[in-house]
Amino acid sequence: MHRVNDSIHSTIAKHNNGKIKFQMETDGEAINRQIKKNERSQVWTFDGCGKVSDEILTRLLHSGQFFKGQTAISLNFTGSNNLTDTGLKTLSKGLKRLTALRALHLDFTNCPKITSQGLLSLGACIRGLTLLKRVNLNFTRCKEVTDEGVRRLTKGLKRLQFIESLSLSLRECYKLEEECLENLSKDFRGMKCLKRLVLNFQGCQEMKNLGLTFQGLSSLQSLNLNLTYCLKIKNQGLESVVKSLRKLSSLQDLRLNFKGCELLTHEGVEGLWKSLEGFEYLTKMSLNFTEYKLFRDSGIIRMGSALKNCLLLESLSLNFSGCNISNDALKKLTPAFKGLEKLTSVNLDFTEYNHFRQGVGEEMKKILAELPLLRPENVSALFKY
Repeated sequence: MHRVNDSIHSTIAKHNNGKIKFQMETDGEAINRQIKKNERSQVWTFDGCGKVSDEILTRLLHSGQFFKGQTAISLNFTGSNNLTDTGLKTLSKGLKRLTALRALHLDFTNCPKITSQGLLSLGACIRGLTLLKRVNLNFTRCKEVTDEGVRRLTKGLKRLQFIESLSLSLRECYKLEEECLENLSKDFRGMKCLKRLVLNFQGCQEMKNLGLTFQGLSSLQSLNLNLTYCLKIKNQGLESVVKSLRKLSSLQDLRLNFKGCELLTHEGVEGLWKSLEGFEYLTKMSLNFTEYKLFRDSGIIRMGSALKNCLLLESLSLNFSGCNISNDALKKLTPAFKGLEKLTSVNLDFTEYNHFRQGVGEEMKKILAELPLLRPENVSALFKY
């Protein structure tokens, strides 16, 4: 009889609440034995466990009562270099039987052999899981994924009429272009119950004209859009995003990251400030324009005017590090904070290329110190003189 190594024993002991985690050094035989022993667990983590293969995944899905009756499943295959589309197809077949599933979390970060064909299988599976309310799919650095694969995946997602939370990460999937976002926008329209949406396209450098809209998402309360280092996005590509934001009247949490989008100009984000003026229910906001070198002072002034309408804000993060902002612009922004009396957390970053005169930042810090609910330990305000 094989003996499971000590690292596996200690891991299982730590995760005896239905969560199973395998160490990087776990071999295939040890994985098989633990599958047989813990087939009713809901959370399985193979993070960095390079021994995971299509064969092992097949055994995982065919091991007796595995997944039977489950309403929530989480599988993390991060760094599984030997996992291919064949394994993902097998997984999809197994998940398809779980018609009572309410929550699904699949992480394929750094699985280089997963391609668009695998996403096709998963999309076909998801379309039958109509009771799903929470879906988290991570394909970070699956570099063979294309627009067609994402299109097939989202075709399945659009059938989820009761979905409330969707997180989709395609970070550093370098073959993606704007077509996948246009299709995604069309598929959003059937998600009438969606309250939380996270989209991560960081490093997708071939995206130009986003074509991304949020039409039909009338119930959306939280939006997190990450376009960090999408280097080819221009003003036209951002226009559709900004316009559709205005229709999200129920939004409470907004996080937008445009770090390194160096082709955007002042005109490209002008509509964003107009959209912010209508977010009367907003309680959390994070805007990142780091390295946005074409930013103008008038943008900061317009943002200040918009902030005056966000009276329910509790958490605010503004990052303009590396932007060319003058003393006058920062002075005109400062009064906007006076009416934000519900703030409990503030993060401001105006470092690097901003060379303010001594005292400009101190005036803003002074106003923040006077806000009744904002404690000093929850304030980070960085300036460079």
